[in-house]
Amino acid sequence: MVVISQWAHDGETERGIVWARETFSPLTPYLAATRYVNYQEGDATEAAAVAYGPHLPRLRDLRTTWDPENVFHKNVNILPRSVQQAPRRSDPSAA
Repeated sequence: MVVISQWAHDGETERGIVWARETFSPLTPYLAATRYVNYQEGDATEAAAVAYGPHLPRLRDLRTTWDPENVFHKNVNILPRSVQQAPRRSDPSAA
């Protein structure tokens, strides 16, 4: 679901934003737990968690392995785990 609010004059900005939020808010109980990644609210907190749901921990592990410096961050960003939180992989040669 997309709620679009438009206005013609800068002075109507706050009113347009309030209207969109007040329209969207009561509908949230009827929405799926996750959202299509390109249709996130602009001020969504935890946008990656909303977009990727239960897959986020695995995606974060992959990001930590393949992009630990977060070079590819121009999207709904999945932050890599810090070095202290990175999952440890067992070394088969250490057995």
